[in-house]
Amino acid sequence: MAANAKQDTFPSIETTRECYRQQPDSLGVIWSNWYTDDVEWHRAPVNLASYCKIKCPRLSQEKSESRLRSAWIALRYYNLGIASNLVRDEGCEARYRAYKTPSEDDLRQWTWKPFRVHSHRMSPQGVVFNDQAQFLPRVRDLLLGLPARPTIPAYIRAVRALGKTFVPDAIALPRRADSEGIKDRNIIMRHTMTKQQTPRLHAACRSRNITVTAAFPAAHMLSCQTAWNDATKKPRDQYMSFEMFDVRPWIRRPFDPRGNFGTDYYGLIPCRFDFSNGRSYDVLAKEIDAWLKSVRQEHLADPAGMDAILYVTQSFLGGPTPDPLPPWAPVFGGFDVQSGVLCNSGSINRSWIWTFDNCFNILFTRNEACYGASMFEQLMRNTVDRLGWLV
Repeated sequence: MAANAKQDTFPSIETTRECYRQQPDSLGVIWSNWYTDDVEWHRAPVNLASYCKIKCPRLSQEKSESRLRSAWIALRYYNLGIASNLVRDEGCEARYRAYKTPSEDDLRQWTWKPFRVHSHRMSPQGVVFNDQAQFLPRVRDLLLGLPARPTIPAYIRAVRALGKTFVPDAIALPRRADSEGIKDRNIIMRHTMTKQQTPRLHAACRSRNITVTAAFPAAHMLSCQTAWNDATKKPRDQYMSFEMFDVRPWIRRPFDPRGNFGTDYYGLIPCRFDFSNGRSYDVLAKEIDAWLKSVRQEHLADPAGMDAILYVTQSFLGGPTPDPLPPWAPVFGGFDVQSGVLCNSGSINRSWIWTFDNCFNILFTRNEACYGASMFEQLMRNTVDRLGWLV
């Protein structure tokens, strides 16, 4: 049984020897639906990044390999989120987080398999096999102080937020005409700014009193508007989408930060921005900055409603892709790969920006059945060019 399980709204229950099951929290419902749909519709998830840095002394190749594999085992041991699977019972819609304690031989074999990780620093010392259950991940509802199910006031708050966001003719991306026979799968494209460009962009944003966190989505949104208007000749000036927020700053209960690796700690908040009247790039970026700050403060004061938003939106975010999601531009800001942890998957048409090795990295994902490569390549160039205008 996980540590402090009696206090958990969603306890990890040992169903058979060394096999544990936990019902997902309300914030996890949308992600479990997404991941399950990706499997059912044969869409491979696209990883945000694939960097890893493990510090170790200069050793011979043989000793370095041994130390590295020990570090991987420690990583796997202390961060059970990356080894928990979302499963669904036969003939039942209920989904669960499942975890099975591995043997030493299982862990040795695991170190030879491909890793889906981002970054970590971990000492392999102190690992005692077969007691990993005490590190089973805590759910977000518990950490945020939310109930097991959204309350009626939370639903009202969620519907109000979604209602303020909705517009009938929002900016979209032009669909490809030749989609027949194209696989419903995700394609990844990445652009890395140089070590000379990155500090210049950062300095330019500071001089304009805007953040890179706002400058990037502003560039992306304007590029999406250009792509739609050029392709359809039917101009639109209202942008509607969702923004992902890291909910860890809103967590109210103590938790072990080592245990959040591989666990999706993001909430989904609807957003809307008005591009009418020829608003400039700087004005739009400042509006995005102000909105991001207001949302952070609002949910810091009261996180209720985030879970209800996910319940309301899961009906149209899951399933096949008859109507793709609106363009997304989540931003994780400055990310220090040597001291932080970040693990996420992208799908449909999202874009991301983060810092690695003192360089800004921009990643785009597109659904191949929905969008053509040339359109997305141009969208990426336009976004990067707009960021360059600031310098």
